[in-house]
Parts: sequence; structure tokens; C-alpha cells
Amino acid sequence: MAYSHLIKWSEFLLYDDHSIGIMKKITYIINVDWYFKLHWLNRAKAAKDQGYDITIMTHFTSAKIRSYFQGLGFRCVELPLSRSGINPFSELRTIVKLYKYLKVQQPHLIHCITVKPSIYGGLISNVLKLPSIKSITGLGAVFSSQSPLFRILRPLITGLYYVVGQSNTGAFIFENNSDRNVFKAAGIGRKQSLVHIAGAGVDTSHFCGLSQPLVNVGIDKPMVVLFAARLLKDKGLDTLISAVSTLRKKGLTIELWVAGLFDLESKNSYTESDIQSLAEKGEIKWLGAVSGSEMPSILNSVDVVALPTRYGEGIPRILIEAGATGRVVVASNVTGCNEFISDKVNGRSLNPSIVDDWSECLIDIAEDPLSYQHYAKCLERDVKAQYSDNVVISKFIDLYDSHCRK
Repeated sequence: MAYSHLIKWSEFLLYDDHSIGIMKKITYIINVDWYFKLHWLNRAKAAKDQGYDITIMTHFTSAKIRSYFQGLGFRCVELPLSRSGINPFSELRTIVKLYKYLKVQQPHLIHCITVKPSIYGGLISNVLKLPSIKSITGLGAVFSSQSPLFRILRPLITGLYYVVGQSNTGAFIFENNSDRNVFKAAGIGRKQSLVHIAGAGVDTSHFCGLSQPLVNVGIDKPMVVLFAARLLKDKGLDTLISAVSTLRKKGLTIELWVAGLFDLESKNSYTESDIQSLAEKGEIKWLGAVSGSEMPSILNSVDVVALPTRYGEGIPRILIEAGATGRVVVASNVTGCNEFISDKVNGRSLNPSIVDDWSECLIDIAEDPLSYQHYAKCLERDVKAQYSDNVVISKFIDLYDSHCRK
């Protein structure tokens, strides 16, 4: 059950620096709790281990996640944030609560994650003269879609980012260089650092290869392809279903496993009945929402991880996890994915709009497994060298240390 959107003044009456010694405060502002748990928990836990006091401001969708965060020693503050809403009264309420909280608490650093938090938190931190870092986890549909609404919103959001970047303190953080170059070309953040830190980081002791993909595929076992993502239509599940259907008609034994979270706040989301119908027809094997502890075992049970996403991403975490476990990765040739995958070097990079390309690639995998096993090994080495928790987290801790208010 969602939490009340009313301001609770008890959330503002927190202990000050004198009661916690020299501990410095970081406030994370993010759109929703499950996204923080899935993608950012590793960095917040590491920051706490380094002596930072952590507050998470977000919209809490469940008491279970909130209690989990509190059990880790994080302070949790409900923020009435709608990711896709544009109601001016609701947005103003969110901005007012955010302003009041930050003004009272005066955190040493604000870490804003995704579009609305980066804009609202960035503007407020400028007004209050508090340092903030803004994580740009992909420019998303606003910058890639040609829909009339997004074409109207694009210059507005670009302008707001420009204003956010006028402060002399803070930084913008990017998961890929393409997004960084977009900001640089637009003159955003000329007074702040534009920092590239590749991906989210994965625990390579947890995500590791325990099996080799494509062994005996087509002889005594089917090829197993995994699609794991938020269940949005723009993630390209329909492309994979069409490609797999074509291969089955040609006699290839292949299974398509699907795992993910429903994101019903998005108009672009599949519904539970949509996915259940696909499973009942035998077009997919539905795994449900898979936890982080379960995912390594699932990855080691599949041959290929495919993501035909149609819009720019940061660097999708599932691709990093797949690389860490030595799976064959096939991804779209879109921003973020194409910085992680080099075609026919450490995986395959395909046009997300051409189903035949995906069908032909899957046939090629079945016919030439040794080449694709080689790509998987190359990607596994890349992940360990550049995308492990040890590499990514240390860069964030350095950023926190250097940008914290003294």
C-alpha cells in the first residue's frame, strides 16, 4: 500500500551533526523505492560503510521495502513523486516538501537520480547553495521518441537541466559517453563536472559463470533465451517473440524465458494478463519478478540474454549481470547498449526494429556456438575489469568525498 503524501513534520525533526559526531549526511532523491533497491543499494551501503549517514527520499510503494531500508540503517522519507505525472499542483506539492526537508536538514551532499529528481533536487540545491550530484541513467524516451508530447517536453527539460548546471558546485554523472556528449554539446553543466562512470556495478563474486552457454544446444537441449527487464513495450519483447516464433517454424528448438517487474504507472507497460496470455499460448516461459539473489542461478541456466530495447539506456544492469556470468549477450544498437557491446567482439549489437536481424542472429548462434562462446568470454573479462562493484563503487565514494560540503 502506498504511503500518505501528507508532510509529516516528524520526518524533519532529525538529529543534527552534534549527535552523530563527524558523520556527514547524504540524501538520495529518487523516483521510486524498488528502483533504488534494484540499482543503487550497493552504492548506498558502501557509503554508509564509509561513515556517511544515509537518507532516502522517494515514493515508497510497500512497507516491506521501507522496513528493509530502515533495517540497513537508512532514514526513509516519503516523497510524493509521480514519474510520469504532469499535474502542476501535484508537482508543486512535491517541490515544496523537498525544499522544506532539504532546508531544515542541510545535508552535506544531495544525490539526485533520474530525470525529475535531478531537475527538482538540482534546482532546490542551487537555491539552498547545497552541493548535489545528478545521475543521468539514460536520456530515455523524452530524448529519443518523436511523439508530439515528448517533442514539446524535450526543449523544456533541456532548459531545466541547463539551469540546474549553473551552480558552481556539483556534478552530472553519466553511465555512457553518448549522454555525456549530448549535455556537453548543449552547454549543460559548463560550471560543473560531467563525469562518466560506466554502469551500475555488479558483485562479481555473486554474479559469476558456473556453466558454459550453448553446450549441446540443438543436440539434446533447446537454446534458452532470457529477456529480463521492466515489462515495458518499448523494451522490445515483441521483437523477440516474433524472432523466436520464426525459428520454431524453421524447426529450431528454442525457449524464451521472461522475467521482470510490471510498471503499471507507465502507459507503455504490459499488464499481468498480457504476460499470462503469452505464457498460456506457450510463446514464453514466465518466471515472474526475480530477486537479485535468484538471478545468478537463472543466468547460469540460460544460453543467451537478449534486450531489443528501442530507446536509449544508461547501461542496462541485466546486460552487465549477463556478462559477469559468461552469457552470450545480444542487445540493441542504441545509446548505452552499444557502448557496452561491440558487435562480433563481445556480443551482438542489432537494429531493434528489424525482426529478421534477431532471427538470423539466433540461427547463427545455434550454428556457430564456438564464436559466441568466445564473445561471452570477452564480455566476462570486460565486466570484471570495468563494471564490477569494486570499480564502480570506489569511483562514487571518491565523488562523495570530493563534493561533500565541508
